[in-house]
Amino acid sequence: MKLAFMRFGGGLRPSNDESHQWLMRVADGQEIIVDAKRPRNAKFHRLAFKMMRVMFDATDEDPECFEGWRRDLVILAGYKKAYFFKDGTIRVEPESLSYENMEEEEFHQCMSAINQAFINKYGPLIEYDKLLEIVGFM
Repeated sequence: MKLAFMRFGGGLRPSNDESHQWLMRVADGQEIIVDAKRPRNAKFHRLAFKMMRVMFDATDEDPECFEGWRRDLVILAGYKKAYFFKDGTIRVEPESLSYENMEEEEFHQCMSAINQAFINKYGPLIEYDKLLEIVGFM
C-alpha cells in the first residue's frame, strides 16, 4: 500500500483521503514502519513525456507505435535491464520511468540521455531549445 503524507512542523499529515483513512485505523502511540520516498516533480514528469511525444512526432515512425518507440529509446539511452535465460536467449527491457520508480536526479539524467539517444539515432530533427519551447519548459 502506498500512502502520501506532507511534512508540517515536526510531524507528518496525510495528504489525501486514502492516507487519512489508513492513519485513522492506527491507534495513538502505535509504532509503524515507513519506507519513505520523496516524489519527483510531477510537472517535470509530464513535460518529459510530452517531450518524448514531440520527438516521436518529428520522426517518420508509424504513429501507432509510440509506446514501442519510447521503450526502444529508453533502452538506447542506456536505461535497461537484461534478462538471461537458460536457453541462451537474452531479453532487454527498458527501466521503468514511472513516477515512483526513479528519483528526481536520476530522472533528469535519464531524460538527458534520452535526448542524446534521439539525436544519435535521428540526427538533429528538432533543436533542443525548440523542443523545450514546444513542451512549455521555457
